[in-house]
Amino acid sequence: MKFLRMTFGLIFCNLVLYSNASDNNPFDIADKAIGDNANYLSSIITLDSLSGKYTDENQQWLYLQAIATYHSFVGNNTSYHSILSTIYKHTDKIPDLLFSDNEALEYIKAESENKQIVMINENHWLPKHRFLGNLLLECFYKQGFRYLAIEAVAENQDSLNIRKFPIQSTGIYTKEPQFANFIRHALQLGFEIISYDSYDNDREFLQAKNIYDKTLAREPDAKILVWAGIDHIRENGTNRPRMAYYLKKLSGIDPFTIEQTIGDAISFALGNHLLGINADTTRRHICDVFIYNNLKESDFVMNPDLISKKISFSLLDSIQILLQQKNPLLLSVYIKEEFQACQLQAVPVINRLLSEDDTIQVNLSKGSYLFIIRDLKGDIVEQHLVCVK
Repeated sequence: MKFLRMTFGLIFCNLVLYSNASDNNPFDIADKAIGDNANYLSSIITLDSLSGKYTDENQQWLYLQAIATYHSFVGNNTSYHSILSTIYKHTDKIPDLLFSDNEALEYIKAESENKQIVMINENHWLPKHRFLGNLLLECFYKQGFRYLAIEAVAENQDSLNIRKFPIQSTGIYTKEPQFANFIRHALQLGFEIISYDSYDNDREFLQAKNIYDKTLAREPDAKILVWAGIDHIRENGTNRPRMAYYLKKLSGIDPFTIEQTIGDAISFALGNHLLGINADTTRRHICDVFIYNNLKESDFVMNPDLISKKISFSLLDSIQILLQQKNPLLLSVYIKEEFQACQLQAVPVINRLLSEDDTIQVNLSKGSYLFIIRDLKGDIVEQHLVCVK
């Protein structure tokens, strides 16, 4: 199988909010295109067609965020790489590293053990950030963490905790397979998912209060893992204090904060290293740890704690003909039980574009899966049941 490898980066700026619906808002346009039947292809092609429409600087930045986000929902596509190269300025210079790779993971685990609140941030169009969280989940659970507070969860948290898997309406970003896998894994381990976001004027304070009210106010000894966007985990009280600052004030607990979004360009320069922790301690007043994430798409698996098996099969001639005719096709791999319960409202464990010379190779843990190939209209053109023993 030919993998089109993508290099990811992080970004040091605030995500522009898109809560106000608008006919010109690219997030709203993409959300309408993805529709009720989760047509991932339609959303990215619709956004691509808007290139050049936005001329104002703020509009251009919002558009870049939207196309990066929706392209990140679909693996193995070269357009995503091109978008990231537009966003990020690369550098070959890397800082001194305290730890790298497995040592970096072990450092995070050791530092988290005696903490009551751990906060990790993500950039919303970088699935590798969620995969790092997935790698750490089992350790956090063994350390006694029982609440996982997720900014991106928009649905009623009780529904999610009862159902035990996300669906399309769980949130915008949770439509992305690695985010969905992160949530699935947490629920399988026994975490209780907490939704906490707010779009009122006092968003940062209200986020913190929501987390506090749903956890520590009811269970003072609770251990909480908080998964947040970008700079919400900054602890310092600047002229615009963030959620972490307010949660620290409300709870009296100093959180352990892990920043993985500032080192964008640096992560490109890590070479063969997949992770690196900055040895510089001068910014500890902002966050406790600055980690550079260079994890690869080819390393992603549904559940890092389970054995995965490589599944391989060739495309049917009918599919190859469609691809030769330049028809874009998307392979989505669903957990059978989830698809039976929710149909196309389920979130795939894998999304990937197909090419005409593809032999499908994916890594899956034990279970039953539906391999569904859909065209640009969202119609199912091929479907297979695959059982992994």
